[in-house]
Amino acid sequence: MLPLRPPPKETIEGLLPPPPDFPCFAHSDVVPFQPTALVSSVSATGSFQDVNAWWLADASLLVYGDAPSVKSRFNQSPLPGLGFSIDWIHDGDDIRGMVLSADDALVIVFRGTKLQLPGISSTNPPSIVDLILGNEDLKIDSRFLPAASRAGGLVHSGFLEAFARISDRLDAVVKTRSSEQKLWLAGHSLGGALAVLALAHLADDGPIEGVYTYGCPRVGDRAFVDSLPPCVHRRFVHREDVIAKLPPSWPFAYVDAGEFQAVPDVSPRALLSDLNQSFSNLATALKRSIEQKRLDVGAVPFSIGGLADHAPVYYATLLWNALAQGLNPD
Repeated sequence: MLPLRPPPKETIEGLLPPPPDFPCFAHSDVVPFQPTALVSSVSATGSFQDVNAWWLADASLLVYGDAPSVKSRFNQSPLPGLGFSIDWIHDGDDIRGMVLSADDALVIVFRGTKLQLPGISSTNPPSIVDLILGNEDLKIDSRFLPAASRAGGLVHSGFLEAFARISDRLDAVVKTRSSEQKLWLAGHSLGGALAVLALAHLADDGPIEGVYTYGCPRVGDRAFVDSLPPCVHRRFVHREDVIAKLPPSWPFAYVDAGEFQAVPDVSPRALLSDLNQSFSNLATALKRSIEQKRLDVGAVPFSIGGLADHAPVYYATLLWNALAQGLNPD
């Protein structure tokens, strides 16, 4: 029996990726990555069967970490024993992507918007403006005016600028691909947007087997999306994830890219239980803040549906659980 993962704790700390005790790639020796894409995520009997949906969600969660912690957790997973090696796509000193390579697969996973959790004391409280202006990823997200794409159509200018800074490194990685390796692209949030731009960029560099995105914002207009090369391209959305609905279609005509896939077996939010849990989390935050004489931001509740639903830990948890339930005997 494959074990199920417990639901994430809806606090700021509980939803920031990657949780330190999260079992990334656990049981990947039992349900290994599949280099050849499935025609459907659902079996003939209606059960969820898409191993890669879970596997790439775990990778899209793990890539948010710093290089030493990611490398450590990679080494502790079954992946090295399965023939995978790890490398990076850098943007200056920053890690923008992770490369997982095996004899039959080359998997490139892009990092999404990384938020730093501040320690807020009464003597040095940062303002919201300082937090936003000091975060390069948030500045990328905010540059939503469209710009012309070489592939055709218009795309989000911030995403395009971020991709331009890593395109040379991406090209160098893809040039190492052997004829036996199937190429996969993935990412959560901004990372998903970069995966879509990589798909367009690599259109003339050989076949791309699959692109999986999680909570991916809209990247471009209809002309851009129609220019994307054919492959298995799935866009997973968890519940009311608001980032997957941005930028809005009007006035810039942004559209979704990829085949929509709702994260399976997700129940609607229960407002009363969410409220009760928020009060419990808030009490914990206040208690720890009093003990530490500083605001414990991590323990503050975060149950704002559309934003909490965007957390990558939800995608990794729920897609694994759906897969495990489909594989476990009745």
